[in-house]
Amino acid sequence: MKVSGLSRRFGTTAALDDVSFSLPRGQVLGIIGRSGAGKSTLIRCLNGLERPDSGRVEIDGRDIAPLSESALQAERRRIGMIFQHFNLLSSRTVLDNVALPLKLAGIAKRERRDRAAALLARVGLAGHERKYPAQLSGGQKQRVGIARALASDPVLLLCDEATSALDPETTVSILALLRDINREFGLTIVMITHEMNVARRIADRVLVMEKGRAVEEGPVRDVLTAPQAEETRVLLHAASLGFEDGEGI
Repeated sequence: MKVSGLSRRFGTTAALDDVSFSLPRGQVLGIIGRSGAGKSTLIRCLNGLERPDSGRVEIDGRDIAPLSESALQAERRRIGMIFQHFNLLSSRTVLDNVALPLKLAGIAKRERRDRAAALLARVGLAGHERKYPAQLSGGQKQRVGIARALASDPVLLLCDEATSALDPETTVSILALLRDINREFGLTIVMITHEMNVARRIADRVLVMEKGRAVEEGPVRDVLTAPQAEETRVLLHAASLGFEDGEGI
């Protein structure tokens, strides 16, 4: 994946200001920044929900920014999405939630249910197929979300604050699952987070954002042990004090 010169303004506010980075296939990128840094706008540009004013978003060499809506819908099937608050349908069973992307893609009922059951087993939820989201813990709901994101066999997995609604122990288990999936499937993952410790646990590379700009980018070890940008140092200091997102600074 390659992002080049990505910019997006809302009125006089630059949500993204000439953001560029590249991520080799099969690696994990942690995008870190405080509230208002532009992380949410960036991830919406990566999955085509937001059109940039300028710049390119290349996935497997194809720029998705100028695609028509119909072409973009097809491209989104190659991009899995995991959400902070799970976004599960409360009226559908766990199995049906996972199978929904396959149903929308026109996959036959038997095939999509078999694939959904296999994915639930892969994320540790075998035997939960007939339960409803209200019967699950937060960690289990996120495992359903991960299985659903994998249903369409994506080339890119986007995680939007996927662990911020979870307790620390559950966060560790979800990050371990994502790392296992990354290694097993060679899946490229972009994880938006305000928590340095999340990036430290899972990322190969880190991108630090501040006020719509990418202020630092590189291998996670280099960025976290020898930060070059002042914003990176501020975020690391906050994490060392037990604060995240700049709270308490």
